[in-house]
Amino acid sequence: MKIGTISIPRTSALAPMAGVADRAFRELCRDYGSAVSVGEMVSAKGLCYGDRKSGELLVLGEAERPGAVQLFGDDPDILAEAARRALAWRPDWIDLNMGCPAPKITGSGAGSALMKDPEKAGRIVRAVADAVPLPVTVKFRKGWDAAHVNAVEFARICEANGAAALTVHGRTREQMYQPGADWDIIRAVKAAVAIPVIGNGDVTDAEAFAADVQKREALGATRIGGGLAIPHAKSKAVREVALAALTLDPPLGCTTPDGEPVRMMFLIAAPDGANDLHVQVLAELAKLLMDKALCAKLMQAQTPQAFYDLIAAQERRAPEPQATAPSAAGGRLLAVTACPSGLAHTYLAAEALQKAARSRGLDLKVETNGAMGVEHPLTSEEIANADCILVAADRSV
Repeated sequence: MKIGTISIPRTSALAPMAGVADRAFRELCRDYGSAVSVGEMVSAKGLCYGDRKSGELLVLGEAERPGAVQLFGDDPDILAEAARRALAWRPDWIDLNMGCPAPKITGSGAGSALMKDPEKAGRIVRAVADAVPLPVTVKFRKGWDAAHVNAVEFARICEANGAAALTVHGRTREQMYQPGADWDIIRAVKAAVAIPVIGNGDVTDAEAFAADVQKREALGATRIGGGLAIPHAKSKAVREVALAALTLDPPLGCTTPDGEPVRMMFLIAAPDGANDLHVQVLAELAKLLMDKALCAKLMQAQTPQAFYDLIAAQERRAPEPQATAPSAAGGRLLAVTACPSGLAHTYLAAEALQKAARSRGLDLKVETNGAMGVEHPLTSEEIANADCILVAADRSV
């Protein structure tokens, strides 16, 4: 997961808890596997007025980096100034608290009270994002109460105003901390935005964490269907971009989008500071694996060399020529594909559309909006002369 340019392992993160998650507690949690640290919430007004305690709460130890400081307030200008002042403590990013349910916080219009005014919350995010050269993240709740569940709308507004990542607590302000958190609303937020989303609520033990990881993976794009999975990541432990492949018998106990268990997996790893070569590998691999006959042969390969030879032979095959016959009206078919992460699904959709067009003797141009940028862009003239334009994209795009 990335917050701005900061790479974070997709594991667990300690929730920022006022009066609990002080520096000593945060460093202990880092020793036990927490991926990031976020300090206790600090009053933007207190920081701007020179309050000594506010400054003390902003201290981040070197052992707990990457880490963020968390600010709360209800005034865009004051929060922007507080964020500028917070830079003196060298945080890796700024987190904005829009989820605290405590009456003394919401009574001043801050914390989760901002969920009643999403437009104002958006102005705050924009003001802070414009004020500092760091990523800005937002933590908020499901909504204010049962009659005002607006986490999805709120998330989109935060993203549109510059938020680099979101944390969602699956309860309303009215619920405080009981009953159980609603992870369906977190799933809905994840589906609605393209930036990273961290789920919060009821992760109380290892079993609960493992269950939540499975839920999170169900939202991701590493399993592409047909029993295939292509996990991909950057890590400081990796020295150079590498690709590994394995077949699984029995299959892995998680399912692909079409319901099939994972029977073949390709692992793509890259150094933390690498360029997007691993994304290019992912895109090209996804295209190759559109060939079901190839996949069947790969799953039956008896040796690593046989597996490699099948891949190499497929790469050497000349691409099928595109049909040039126009559609009945004399125009063209156009298409655009995109997904929030810009990875495999963007290119898989393009390949599937091209294959369908070829089988029908149709001329199709596909613009892809993915990790490798916009490729084969549609021109105004092409759009004006098209009979039909197909859009294959996630709702959040």
